[in-house]
Amino acid sequence: MMMRYSQIEIKKKVLSAQKSWADYIIKIGEYKSDNKKIIELANQLIEDLYAFKTTKVLFKPTKASVIPFRSTKDEFISYFIASNDVCAEDKGFALEPWKSIEFENYSITNSEESIIAVGNYFFENSNSQQIKVEYTFGYIIDETGKLKINLHHSSIPFK
Repeated sequence: MMMRYSQIEIKKKVLSAQKSWADYIIKIGEYKSDNKKIIELANQLIEDLYAFKTTKVLFKPTKASVIPFRSTKDEFISYFIASNDVCAEDKGFALEPWKSIEFENYSITNSEESIIAVGNYFFENSNSQQIKVEYTFGYIIDETGKLKINLHHSSIPFK
């Protein structure tokens, strides 16, 4: 059962988790030519921000169609850095590299068991092109009070 937090505390936790996620993705891209470092960073991202130690984690990556749903650490690593040949369609989303990632939350809601944030995030690449992606992130709070992602769904907006 999740400890009781005010809506302001929940929002602060979500914003902090989103910043951490964006920072990891940007940092991975900065080390694109150092395979050892990107593997290390991708593993840190998974360990630090995703809830694999406590629950099943569900992932629907933006740029995945052959294997559109993922639930294992190896499938996450494949999507983010394409270093392990788990999903042939993966090109390494975090290797872009991205200059900035900004979250625009539409809404954050919480219950006794989980927190859900939905909205858009905007990725700016090295050519200053901005890509808008819709997201839903589900979080649980671990025993230390830190948010961990247990649901990550991203998609390109419908046209």
